[in-house]
Amino acid sequence: MAENPNARLEAFCDGVFAIALTLLIIDIGIPATIEINNTAEFWTALKNILPSIFAFLLSFIVIFITWVNHHASLKLVARTSPSFIYANGLLLLTVVFIPFPTALLGE
Repeated sequence: MAENPNARLEAFCDGVFAIALTLLIIDIGIPATIEINNTAEFWTALKNILPSIFAFLLSFIVIFITWVNHHASLKLVARTSPSFIYANGLLLLTVVFIPFPTALLGE
C-alpha cells in the first residue's frame, strides 16, 4: 500500500475539527450563581440553558457534516499544492470561527 502524501494535512485538519467541536461545549453549563436545592430547581436550571444546548447541537452538526465532506474530499486528492493548502486553511478558519456565533446564539 502506497504512503498517503496528504497524511500530515489530514491529521492537522482532523485536529482542528476536533478542537472546534470541543470549544462548542466549553461554555455550556449551569451558572455557579444558581443554587440548586431540589430536583425541580435542577430541571429549571437545565431548562434555562436549553438555548445554549440547541445552539451547540446545531453547530456540532454543521461542523460534523463539514468534516465528513472534507474527509471525503481529501481522499480524492492525490497530492496537494500551496494554493490548495491555503484554500484549506480558509475552510479551517471558517470552522474555528463557528464556536463564537454559537456562543452568541446560545445567549
